[in-house]
Amino acid sequence: MRWPWRRAASCAQLIVSWSGQTLAYVVAEGSGREFMVKRAGVEIQGSDTMEEFVRRLTALGLKGRAAHVMLKPEQYQVLQIEAPSVPPEELRSAARYQVKEMVDAHLDDLTMDVLRVGDGEGRAASQMFVVVANNSFVRDVMGLGEAMHWDVRVIDVQDMAQRNLQTLLEPARATGALLLSGGRQALLT
Repeated sequence: MRWPWRRAASCAQLIVSWSGQTLAYVVAEGSGREFMVKRAGVEIQGSDTMEEFVRRLTALGLKGRAAHVMLKPEQYQVLQIEAPSVPPEELRSAARYQVKEMVDAHLDDLTMDVLRVGDGEGRAASQMFVVVANNSFVRDVMGLGEAMHWDVRVIDVQDMAQRNLQTLLEPARATGALLLSGGRQALLT
């Protein structure tokens, strides 16, 4: 039972993208698979100090929320590699070793995650994707998140978020293809 003077827990979701002093945000409310966009916008820091920018974002009601961060395509790379034959708990370490020649930064300056390709059968089973982001991008967004008192629960990339939304909306018929060509990428839905 909920006490009448206590507010119900908010089901609001804040999704943000922070790049080049530009914050894009969406506030959605709902639960389960049903969400409705309540607000969306773009705020540019410009000549504001971080304190002034935080005050402006606070006036928009964005302070102190649970947040999901979405990295923009220019903030990460998706690399395709041969899946290493290692136990699952060693997959990230093995992938780090494989991508070291494919990235322009030192491995210690990168945040990485791995994604298996396909259903585990056929040629796709031997492939995997590695998502690589420079730590400076992650630090920048986490710095803004700390100033805004956000509880950052997820840092995702647009390609995977699009795939997840597509699968959520059309689970039986969802099809997608990630096209990597000459260092550029596109997700076709």
